[in-house]
Amino acid sequence: MKKITEIIYISLFSVVSVADILPADPLERCRKEMSSYGAAERCAREVVEVADKELNVAYKTLMSQLKDHDAKKLRNAQRKWIDFKEADCEFSSPLSAEPDIKELSDRAYCVAEKTLTRLKEINKIISWPVGCGGCPF
Repeated sequence: MKKITEIIYISLFSVVSVADILPADPLERCRKEMSSYGAAERCAREVVEVADKELNVAYKTLMSQLKDHDAKKLRNAQRKWIDFKEADCEFSSPLSAEPDIKELSDRAYCVAEKTLTRLKEINKIISWPVGCGGCPF
């Protein structure tokens, strides 16, 4: 019994430490747990909704840290990123005139992946110390 308890204890701490170092991909749950394209599409849309809210918070946080000329550059970059995200997902996950659920699922995944990537980029910039070499502020 003591061995089993030790194994469980080690396993629990291994999972926690791995999860802290490499946070789970929110879309991985959608890929693994969803049994249909419809369920996967709904899951991906939920990921987009949450990630988009977090991205807006991160964007506003970064904007508040920037000088006016840098804030204008970020605003311009963010607008161009939105255009890119939409155009790239339109290209890589095209929708027909009457899209089926697989097409909608593919598009939702594309938007989710791009939004999560942008969130990571913005959060990385926020974490830079003020005045560091190569920082935008």
